[in-house]
Amino acid sequence: MKNTYKTHTAVFKHNVLQEYRSDVFGSGFKSLAKRFKIKGAHKLIMHWYQKWDGTFESLNRKSKDVRPRTMTPNQVKHYLLDFVTLINSQHKPVNYKIVQSHIEDSLGKKVPLRDIQRYGKEYGIKWRKVKELTLPDIDDEHWNQIAKFRRFLQRIHNDKLVFIDETAIYAVMPHRQTLVAPGRQPLVIVDKPSAYAQRYDCIGALNGSQSIACITLTPVNRKNRNIE
Repeated sequence: MKNTYKTHTAVFKHNVLQEYRSDVFGSGFKSLAKRFKIKGAHKLIMHWYQKWDGTFESLNRKSKDVRPRTMTPNQVKHYLLDFVTLINSQHKPVNYKIVQSHIEDSLGKKVPLRDIQRYGKEYGIKWRKVKELTLPDIDDEHWNQIAKFRRFLQRIHNDKLVFIDETAIYAVMPHRQTLVAPGRQPLVIVDKPSAYAQRYDCIGALNGSQSIACITLTPVNRKNRNIE
């Protein structure tokens, strides 16, 4: 973004401040001052940041009308961004109500939900659709045992093996969301996929490379046979 303004308008200041990240190389006050060729250098940007509440309107107000921030930038990073990042790393869902409770317990004071949402947007926290994980997906030992079993089967002639296996194709997946910090994934561990009942089951028996029996169960078939 290039500064085409003769003076630093509120919109320009707002756009510059949106690029600020205290813990990202090249996105600090000094780097921004150099990138946007701002006279007054980083101290001027720091002055803007103290007045900024996440909206360009706040940069238009006179100092006596500036809405005070309910959380300092360090508090936002520690109690909001770092908390959401931690929950993401644990593969658990999180929303702003959970974040608000954590912040208020940590700071010992009430913080408006709208302020927390605004600060979250400042730091790049977004709503993302959940990607479900089951426990075996993250269990290294589970996959090690599978690999070990496959190596064992490789030593047996195919004609002596009969496999019975099942695969499921899910018909409906619910739209659930979670807050996600920058650089994280919306992964959530579940006991079983949430649309477990609505699926097509394909069950087959194999001898070597030949199919000797197979059956497909639709959601209606499963219901009629009382299969969960």
